[in-house]
Amino acid sequence: MGDVLNLQCQTPYSIPPPLVQICLTTCYRTQTHDSTRTLNLYNAHVNITADMNGSNVYCTATNSDQTIISNYRKIQLEEDIQDVFWNLSPVSILPDNTLTLGEGDLLNLTCEALKAFPIPTIEINIQSTNYNQSIVSTGRMLRSNVNATHEMNGAIISCSASIPTKRVEANYKIQLQVLYAPIVSISVPNVATNNSTGININNSTAIILQCTADAQPSNLTFSPWQHYIGNELIREVQGIEGGDGKSYSLEVSTDLKDAGLYICTVSNGINRNNQTQQTASYRLNTVKAEFHINNITKEGGRIGDYIELYKIYTCPMDCNITWYKDGTRDITSVIEYSRIPSYYNSTILIPSNKTVIKLTSIQLSDTATYTCNICNINGCINSSVELTVEATSILESLEGSDKQLVFGITGGAIFAIVILLIIIVILAVILRRNKPVKKNPTKPEMEIMENALYQSADLDPTFTGTTSTNNENRLVYAQVQKDSSKKVATKPEMEIMENAMYQSADLDPAFTGNNTSNNNSSELVYSQVQKNSKKKDNNQKPESVYYNTTCDEVLYSNTGASE
Repeated sequence: MGDVLNLQCQTPYSIPPPLVQICLTTCYRTQTHDSTRTLNLYNAHVNITADMNGSNVYCTATNSDQTIISNYRKIQLEEDIQDVFWNLSPVSILPDNTLTLGEGDLLNLTCEALKAFPIPTIEINIQSTNYNQSIVSTGRMLRSNVNATHEMNGAIISCSASIPTKRVEANYKIQLQVLYAPIVSISVPNVATNNSTGININNSTAIILQCTADAQPSNLTFSPWQHYIGNELIREVQGIEGGDGKSYSLEVSTDLKDAGLYICTVSNGINRNNQTQQTASYRLNTVKAEFHINNITKEGGRIGDYIELYKIYTCPMDCNITWYKDGTRDITSVIEYSRIPSYYNSTILIPSNKTVIKLTSIQLSDTATYTCNICNINGCINSSVELTVEATSILESLEGSDKQLVFGITGGAIFAIVILLIIIVILAVILRRNKPVKKNPTKPEMEIMENALYQSADLDPTFTGTTSTNNENRLVYAQVQKDSSKKVATKPEMEIMENAMYQSADLDPAFTGNNTSNNNSSELVYSQVQKNSKKKDNNQKPESVYYNTTCDEVLYSNTGASE
């Protein structure tokens, strides 16, 4: 196949020479190769093709009046493949037969076996650890366009041509290198049952999230782990990089605080979909029910208060919730949607559930331990809160017969205290009256008391202490003024008591003390003589003189002499 077949045709010598053609599948005009006096030689050069196999070869010679056809010869081609080679575009192969492409690049592969008979079968094979593809076609040329993927990295590309009696491979094989961004995945190596996207945990053992990245080139950069609950970024956590530089691990607990979505981010400088960083996510769910760490354990109130006792919890599967009061199951509860501060970031509120019992107008009998019990197919958990109800008074702290008893005792005690106070008051009054008067080194001054016969001049603001200027016969009495500018220890002045025979001038607001009655009434008017007590004589009795202001008659004197 592909060789050049040299054909020669001879005719008798003639002038002019005939027109000679050599015919195979088609007729070829010949050229005179040699000529003698006896023969004319004609040659033709024909490329052998597969369709020539089995065809007849003959010559024709034509002169002016006739055409002569030679004998026929049959062509039989030999089965063979002489060469298989690559025709690659648009890239070139490095000297070590390595072909470098980026992920997604288009690879044009052309494999040829032109010198083969019969028509061969050509096969292109792309094979690596993670990739295997064969492209097969019948013909002496095979062309194929292939998009490079990260699975092709490190693949060997080969081409071969086969006929029934022979198989020939291309003279070299291509080693393919594909540059691609990191392919990231997360697994939990210390848990048997998990997948690449999440896991449900129902034990108390810490787990390890392992992020693995495959990339070319393999110089990877890992970013801190990101922990999400819902759509909220809770925290970023540094992991531990593996010794081969292709893994990044994080240890977390199976508690409620660590549940959520974890994201691993890796880069190596190669973009994918215009993204420089590649990520993988993993959801960690805690299957067991769990109470929030900040739940209340004690609560208090006063009689009549409204109290809510609650427990914040998570239960990802069907749960039964029961409240007990001191071990007795008789409490009705409701479930409310709640948002609570995240364990790692108190400024971020995350969704949660809350089971609540509502107690209206609490009483002392509500003091108890209330226990919340939550169960699902993975088991039960419980948590308690102690409620203490305080009384606003001592009596409120008693109930039933105790309160009646206290009322009886209290009433009797109050009655006894009242009787005792009355007795004490009576005794105090008696003792005060019977108490002897202490002797004073000075006798008290005489004091004129108001009675029916005496009207004190003190009640008359116009009285000046002098007698009347008229000649009426009514007696006017005036209390002697006491000079107390100096504190002299003197005996008390004589006191005139009011009675039926005496009316004090104090009751007469018109009496001024400096004039007598302006009528001729014979009624006596009495006046107390002013006492001069300026001298400091403790042994001298206070002077007290009473006289008739009408006739200057001395009625009484304690001075020892009457005027």
